[in-house]
Amino acid sequence: MKGVVWKQRDKRWVAQIRHLGKQIHIGSYHTKEEAIEARQKKVKELFGEFINDIEKPQLIEFNLNIPNRNNITLKLNINIDDYDEEEIKQLEKELEEIISKQERQDEMRATNNYRERK
Repeated sequence: MKGVVWKQRDKRWVAQIRHLGKQIHIGSYHTKEEAIEARQKKVKELFGEFINDIEKPQLIEFNLNIPNRNNITLKLNINIDDYDEEEIKQLEKELEEIISKQERQDEMRATNNYRERK
Protein backbone atom coordinates (compact mmCIF):
# COMPACT_ATOMS: atom_id res chain seq x y z
CA MET A 1 0.00 0.00 0.00
CA LYS A 2 1.26 3.45 -0.80
CA GLY A 3 2.81 4.98 2.29
CA VAL A 4 3.27 1.69 4.15
CA VAL A 5 6.68 0.05 3.98
CA TRP A 6 8.53 -2.76 5.75
CA LYS A 7 11.68 -1.65 7.55
CA GLN A 8 13.91 -4.70 7.68
CA ARG A 9 16.31 -3.14 10.16
CA ASP A 10 13.56 -2.44 12.70
CA LYS A 11 11.42 -5.48 11.76
CA ARG A 12 8.35 -3.21 11.73
CA TRP A 13 5.86 -1.70 9.30
CA VAL A 14 6.14 2.08 8.91
CA ALA A 15 3.26 4.35 7.89
CA GLN A 16 4.02 7.69 6.28
CA ILE A 17 2.35 10.27 4.08
CA ARG A 18 3.39 13.26 2.03
CA HIS A 19 1.48 16.47 2.74
CA LEU A 20 2.23 20.05 1.68
CA GLY A 21 5.62 18.98 0.34
CA LYS A 22 6.72 17.30 3.57
CA GLN A 23 7.05 13.65 4.52
CA ILE A 24 5.07 12.93 7.69
CA HIS A 25 6.02 9.89 9.77
CA ILE A 26 2.80 8.45 11.19
CA GLY A 27 4.33 5.60 13.17
CA SER A 28 5.75 2.09 13.13
CA TYR A 29 3.68 -1.03 13.73
CA HIS A 30 4.02 -4.76 14.27
CA THR A 31 1.57 -5.63 11.50
CA LYS A 32 0.95 -4.30 8.03
CA GLU A 33 -2.75 -4.01 8.80
CA GLU A 34 -2.08 -1.70 11.76
CA ALA A 35 0.13 0.52 9.59
CA ILE A 36 -2.49 0.66 6.82
CA GLU A 37 -5.21 1.54 9.33
CA ALA A 38 -3.08 4.32 10.84
CA ARG A 39 -2.31 5.76 7.39
CA GLN A 40 -5.96 5.63 6.33
CA LYS A 41 -6.92 7.47 9.51
CA LYS A 42 -4.31 10.16 8.76
CA VAL A 43 -5.51 10.46 5.14
CA LYS A 44 -9.05 11.09 6.38
CA GLU A 45 -7.74 13.59 8.94
CA LEU A 46 -5.69 15.55 6.38
CA PHE A 47 -7.96 15.36 3.33
CA GLY A 48 -11.38 14.67 4.84
CA GLU A 49 -14.17 15.38 2.39
CA PHE A 50 -11.77 15.73 -0.53
CA ILE A 51 -11.03 12.02 -0.79
CA ASN A 52 -13.31 9.75 -2.79
CA ASP A 53 -12.01 6.51 -1.42
CA ILE A 54 -9.03 5.29 0.58
CA GLU A 55 -6.30 4.15 -1.77
CA LYS A 56 -6.26 0.49 -2.66
CA PRO A 57 -3.04 -1.46 -2.19
CA GLN A 58 -0.91 -1.11 -5.29
CA LEU A 59 2.39 -2.70 -4.28
CA ILE A 60 2.93 -6.40 -4.75
CA GLU A 61 6.04 -8.20 -3.55
CA PHE A 62 7.55 -11.31 -5.06
CA ASN A 63 10.15 -13.34 -3.19
CA LEU A 64 11.93 -15.04 -6.07
CA ASN A 65 14.08 -18.14 -5.72
CA ILE A 66 16.91 -17.99 -8.23
CA PRO A 67 19.31 -20.97 -8.40
CA ASN A 68 22.77 -20.20 -6.97
CA ARG A 69 21.60 -16.83 -5.64
CA ASN A 70 20.11 -15.47 -2.46
CA ASN A 71 16.40 -14.83 -2.51
CA ILE A 72 15.46 -11.72 -4.43
CA THR A 73 12.58 -9.53 -3.34
CA LEU A 74 11.05 -7.70 -6.26
CA LYS A 75 8.45 -5.01 -5.67
CA LEU A 76 6.13 -4.03 -8.50
CA ASN A 77 3.71 -1.15 -8.42
CA ILE A 78 0.67 -2.66 -10.11
CA ASN A 79 -3.03 -2.75 -9.39
CA ILE A 80 -3.44 -6.20 -7.89
CA ASP A 81 -7.19 -5.96 -8.36
CA ASP A 82 -6.50 -6.49 -12.08
CA TYR A 83 -5.03 -9.97 -11.44
CA ASP A 84 -6.42 -13.13 -9.93
CA GLU A 85 -4.33 -15.52 -7.83
CA GLU A 86 -3.39 -17.75 -10.78
CA GLU A 87 -2.27 -14.77 -12.86
CA ILE A 88 -0.08 -13.54 -10.01
CA LYS A 89 1.51 -17.00 -9.65
CA GLN A 90 2.16 -17.03 -13.40
CA LEU A 91 3.69 -13.56 -13.26
CA GLU A 92 5.96 -14.67 -10.41
CA LYS A 93 7.07 -17.71 -12.42
CA GLU A 94 7.79 -15.58 -15.48
CA LEU A 95 9.81 -13.11 -13.40
CA GLU A 96 11.90 -15.97 -11.97
CA GLU A 97 12.55 -17.26 -15.50
CA ILE A 98 13.55 -13.81 -16.78
CA ILE A 99 15.97 -13.21 -13.92
CA SER A 100 17.43 -16.73 -14.21
CA LYS A 101 17.95 -16.23 -17.94
CA GLN A 102 19.66 -12.88 -17.30
CA GLU A 103 21.89 -14.51 -14.66
CA ARG A 104 22.94 -17.23 -17.13
CA GLN A 105 23.69 -14.63 -19.82
CA ASP A 106 25.78 -12.62 -17.36
CA GLU A 107 27.74 -15.75 -16.38
CA MET A 108 28.35 -16.60 -20.05
CA ARG A 109 29.59 -13.06 -20.76
CA ALA A 110 31.94 -13.21 -17.77
CA THR A 111 33.30 -16.58 -18.91
CA ASN A 112 33.80 -15.33 -22.48
CA ASN A 113 35.53 -12.16 -21.27
CA TYR A 114 37.86 -14.30 -19.13
CA ARG A 115 38.70 -16.57 -22.09
CA GLU A 116 39.39 -13.58 -24.35
CA ARG A 117 41.91 -12.16 -21.86
CA LYS A 118 43.97 -15.38 -21.75
